[in-house]
Amino acid sequence: MKRLPLMPVLAGLLLVPSITRAQFASTVISYEHGTGYAANFTNSNAALGAPASGSGVTPFAPPFSPSQLVSIGAGGSLTLQLGTPVVNNPANPFGIDLLIFGNSFFVVTNGSGASARTSGAIFSSSVSTRVEVSADAATWFTLDVSLAPTVGTLFPTDGPGNPLIPVNPALTSSDFGGLNLSGIRSLYNGAAGGTGYDLAWARDGAGNAVELQSASYVRIDVLIGRTQIDAISVVPEPSACGLAVLGGAMLWLKARNRKKRWIEMLNQEAVKPESNPERCPLCGQPNRCQLCTAGAYKGPCWCTQVKIPHELLAQVPPEMMNGACICKDCVAAFWRECERNRPEPVQAGEFYFDEKGLMVFKAEYHLRRGYCCGSGCRHCPFLGPN
Repeated sequence: MKRLPLMPVLAGLLLVPSITRAQFASTVISYEHGTGYAANFTNSNAALGAPASGSGVTPFAPPFSPSQLVSIGAGGSLTLQLGTPVVNNPANPFGIDLLIFGNSFFVVTNGSGASARTSGAIFSSSVSTRVEVSADAATWFTLDVSLAPTVGTLFPTDGPGNPLIPVNPALTSSDFGGLNLSGIRSLYNGAAGGTGYDLAWARDGAGNAVELQSASYVRIDVLIGRTQIDAISVVPEPSACGLAVLGGAMLWLKARNRKKRWIEMLNQEAVKPESNPERCPLCGQPNRCQLCTAGAYKGPCWCTQVKIPHELLAQVPPEMMNGACICKDCVAAFWRECERNRPEPVQAGEFYFDEKGLMVFKAEYHLRRGYCCGSGCRHCPFLGPN
């Protein structure tokens, strides 16, 4: 039997984690949340490191935790330094040099669970974005808006996939029509999703193309609406990519949930929601559930009156399932994001006109919609200290 030299093999395996760790954003340079951003999603450190991973994150069930995402509203921006420079390399897969991960997802239009299928429609925030890059954080270039996709759209994150490999950018949402999770992953071809960008799209202030060989800084600007950012990854050059593939399985098994632990360490959070049924298993804050708390029972809980979406339940770690209720803030944040641009049709008996002739929604409408819009509605059942 032929024996392989041990030291080169070990050296290659040891090098893989170093390469992959450097392929993500390492430092927050600046963060301005802008207007209309998602409340409670202002931890800019959430954009550092690898994107959300694991079997609980799929193109149908994106990351929704404040420890995974940072929100940027209109007029806001997020500037990050990369752990390793992104290089303009036409030899990269599909010519893509950079990937940005958000929390969009494919809308399920048929079936549920393992049989869920999508029409190909993508649900994401209504947003207009701009991506800028720089080699020194002083001189910035905009990626051509006619070529650069909107941040936070295609392609939704798939946790078990490789975040260093881009999805074929020629694919459109219609290519995913009628597919289940297995079919989507077949088109992803091992990738974890994310929106791809090419440094060749760099333009100066006059709109002229520039030959930018590499960049160490990325800025995401939101012009209209808002978006959520999970991570940025640098597509390795082909030689490094070979090593990444060689050690990919070892790395991602070891790194599963590493980002969450890292963010918790940065924030010095000592709370462990899995050990406390009175805390939300997603954000760790008190869930104020009448059925879980030790206080005296005061009647039906708010959680029995709203719909908890399966996409949100899918974010709860398996070991914490059925152990504690998701808090009202996480449920409301989910529905606000999902329904902000898709109002629930008003039905007869759910409204009336006041003395000024204004339409007023009753509590029945708010409960069926399932979340607080934050407008201070007269009959909102979600208002109050609980």
